[in-house]
Amino acid sequence: METLEDLQHWYCFEYGKDKELADGTLETYYSTLEKFKSFFGPDYKIRKLTGKDLNDFKDQAGGKNSTIKQNLDILKTALLEALKKKKWISFSEWIDNNPFNEITLAQSRKPKTRVLSEEEEALIYQYAPAYIKPIITIALCTGLRVSDILSLKWSMIDRESWVINIVNKKTGIELIQPIIGPAREEIKNLEMDHQYLFPSLSRNAVSMAFKRCVDKSQIKKLRFHDLRHTFCSRLAMGNVPLVEIAELAGHTNIQTTRRYSHLLTKNKKKALESLERNN
Repeated sequence: METLEDLQHWYCFEYGKDKELADGTLETYYSTLEKFKSFFGPDYKIRKLTGKDLNDFKDQAGGKNSTIKQNLDILKTALLEALKKKKWISFSEWIDNNPFNEITLAQSRKPKTRVLSEEEEALIYQYAPAYIKPIITIALCTGLRVSDILSLKWSMIDRESWVINIVNKKTGIELIQPIIGPAREEIKNLEMDHQYLFPSLSRNAVSMAFKRCVDKSQIKKLRFHDLRHTFCSRLAMGNVPLVEIAELAGHTNIQTTRRYSHLLTKNKKKALESLERNN
């Protein structure tokens, strides 16, 4: 493997198919690597990749930092997977000359945790196209990230006990996630003519459709990822202990879950106030 074109072909058509990645995911990887081919040229030698080259791409790419970072992350992952398969340089060469260590991205402020109200949820369903409604429901009922939902295979769904068996893409943690009523009904209505539940959708396609739906409903500052925050927040408001919320969300660090602790405190305070009134 020598060029960007070689890398793109191997990662999308050999590695991707071998790993049984969803068609939408492969399309995202292919189009992202196409950006690097357009910028550097298809015959660009990946051995010669430098931090300066990557910073030049970053400076001229335009768009949000998050999008640029996502593009760079996909290229980095493709190179690392090729490295593991001994398709180009050795690990020692990579460690000594990792060009990604030289990239500087301006720090973007983390968006605040946003929770969907019942009124906003009704608006989302009103304006959402039919093909993403099941994905929205699964996100709200399981807290799974969009990447995990799009990677769901029918073999991961136990239709007797109604649980999902999945390895969290971000953390690598194996989750056994119960499927409650609304999500269960949506899954029952899906066609079973492919190994994936959502074979034709990419993360980008879902995110863009969700954004259009949010714009139409005139809801402010809502991202698809906020459906995961809504799932965790609703558990906290139902007095589910933080340890159990962490387990259901697949958090590797309880500190991540503590952002929802104020909701537990509020509900405990209400319970104590009602007890005080009754005495």
